[in-house]
Amino acid sequence: MRTIILSIVCVFALNKLIAQQNDLALLVSNITETESLTTNSYKAGLAKPNSIYLKENATTQFSSIVKQWREKLANYILKDTSVFDDSEKATYCIVFKNKQVNIVADYDSNGNILSTNETYKNIKIPFELRMKISKTHPKYSFLKNSYHLTYSYRNGIEKQYYKIQVGKGNKKTTLKYNENFKPI
Repeated sequence: MRTIILSIVCVFALNKLIAQQNDLALLVSNITETESLTTNSYKAGLAKPNSIYLKENATTQFSSIVKQWREKLANYILKDTSVFDDSEKATYCIVFKNKQVNIVADYDSNGNILSTNETYKNIKIPFELRMKISKTHPKYSFLKNSYHLTYSYRNGIEKQYYKIQVGKGNKKTTLKYNENFKPI
């Protein structure tokens, strides 16, 4: 049900954002294991049309899971999907989803990333942020976390933050930090 609602929202958002392109295709990809991503839809080592997407935050300390998925998004071969139609220009909304990752990526008909909305759950957070939280919340344990990133090809990274839940006994606190590890 969530996937259908998210798909509908994505369709309406794309129609508003890209008025000159009125065709839209949607492919929902429920990927259950990271190992299944080694299909022909991803080809590493080729000329990367989405190198700007990857270069956008090359200096940022990402978890290995985030790095892998960002690489897979950049190397995704749109032409290999069942919804691709090269007869006219269109915008494609591809949804990647598993227990740890939820990504909505919009591609143009050339396979270039237009925008992404990425959420990664329970990843390894950067050491500097873990140390900062440990100092400000001594004797608290890390319960769960999520990393959120919004990207557009026009503005680059628009939003990026960490949401971390820590707890001590029955007491739970949710903390939110920006990309520079400053509290929000």
